[in-house]
Amino acid sequence: MNAMIHSFTPFTHSLHSLHSFIHSFIHSVLDS
Repeated sequence: MNAMIHSFTPFTHSLHSLHSFIHSFIHSVLDS
């Protein structure tokens, strides 16, 4: 179980950073 979570960590981390990047990008587009 712990090994499965550890293998999924890079994927969830990149997914989270991608989501935050898209969120900030949309905010910058809507604010302008």
